[in-house]
Amino acid sequence: MYHLKISVADLPLEIYTIRQSMKKFLDTYFSTYKTEKEPFFQINIIEKKAINNVEQSECVIPELEFVSQDEWRILNNSIDRNTVGYIDTNKRICTIEVPSVSNTYLVTSVIRVCVQYFLELCDGFFLHGACGVVENKGILFTGKSTAGKSTALHNSHPDSIIVEDAAAIRIINNQIWCYSIPFRGEKLAKTSRIGLGESLNA
Repeated sequence: MYHLKISVADLPLEIYTIRQSMKKFLDTYFSTYKTEKEPFFQINIIEKKAINNVEQSECVIPELEFVSQDEWRILNNSIDRNTVGYIDTNKRICTIEVPSVSNTYLVTSVIRVCVQYFLELCDGFFLHGACGVVENKGILFTGKSTAGKSTALHNSHPDSIIVEDAAAIRIINNQIWCYSIPFRGEKLAKTSRIGLGESLNA
């Protein structure tokens, strides 16, 4: 059994899989997010046989479907709408069931949904935006693709960029923090987080 402890937006989790073929990929994908902190929740990756030897479609749009107070189902909301996992809210365990663990895009997409679910329980969420440091203060640009978010940061302080595409936002002790996350191609910057000021709800 292979397991990996990582931390996304200061939210520690542990990923388990029995497939050694996933070890190198997970180690590489989450290399700068490893931690020794005790996990807040757990993700188990299980390989299951494809129905009628048909693989999941290439289109991956994971979404959550309410099952009961203690359980959510994770669907691949493409043409097939197959179940690709479950979240046990009481035990804080996510189970990812995919026909082939070699489909790394599907695996990471479902991991992202699991992280997002538990992040929202901790006053956080994912956001499409660019974040960096300007005059020792955190600054966040949001907007549509090609709107010029990253360009604005590159023109001001190119060496202090934390996020250029996808960020995690959390409120901790009435302070708003922006974090780099490993999804959608983001890589850990020199600084993994930056304060954006006090919460307006404080």
